[in-house]
Amino acid sequence: MRIIVLIALLLAATTTTLFAQHTYIVPVAGTGIGFQHSYESDALVTNVGPGTATVQVGALYRPAGSAPCSLAAPVRTLGRGESAHMNPFCGALFAYTIDSDQPLAVTVAVRMGFTTGCCVRVEQKLDVPTSFIPADTQAVVGEYKNGQGWRAKLLLVNPNDRPITVRADLSRYNSALLGFVAGIQRSYTVPARSLMFQTLEEVPVIPPPNDPDFLIVPEHSLRVMADGEFVAGISMLAMMPLLQAAEYRGAQPLAR
Repeated sequence: MRIIVLIALLLAATTTTLFAQHTYIVPVAGTGIGFQHSYESDALVTNVGPGTATVQVGALYRPAGSAPCSLAAPVRTLGRGESAHMNPFCGALFAYTIDSDQPLAVTVAVRMGFTTGCCVRVEQKLDVPTSFIPADTQAVVGEYKNGQGWRAKLLLVNPNDRPITVRADLSRYNSALLGFVAGIQRSYTVPARSLMFQTLEEVPVIPPPNDPDFLIVPEHSLRVMADGEFVAGISMLAMMPLLQAAEYRGAQPLAR
């Protein structure tokens, strides 16, 4: 009897270790309709490993207070070179992980359609990190647009079992995009195992007197750090008569 129990425990431990071997983080996902626009995400995985892959959606991160997700994607078994879409249906905005016991090629696309003008439709492929940004590690979005027709929101994912505090340093470029003319600091608390979507204000700039050539541009930069593991990125949206555009830029950790 003791031998059977021991074998069962060893098999369970081996299965857990193998299944957790490869993790891919989808930083932003969902399907929804906004003012004069709609959006959807799609994650396609391909088994590029030497053996058959068992693939499943792992952790889900939703805004605090959201109802539980009732339509998670099913576990898939993929032979070498086979593909599948791994898209849980969990509402308008969330993040999640994809777990596999074989290496995968993961392509995540976000598609957005605009109903104004000539019905513009844009698609962006997202970077898919394989690990969270470590605690106390600075990450950066080198350039994003906010103001002058652009709106920017900060996306934060907290995978920890406790709240984390995130510090964001926002800077505004000069007109030559070679330096900064102003900056502000903000702090956010992200609840445990959740996603937060925070509207970012423009960094205010006061034009110097007697300088008619001074220009204010929408380009900003972000540096962000947290006291626990995290993912961060910025979503930009332009809804102008002659320009409808959207883009997501993930924060990249700096080497320590």
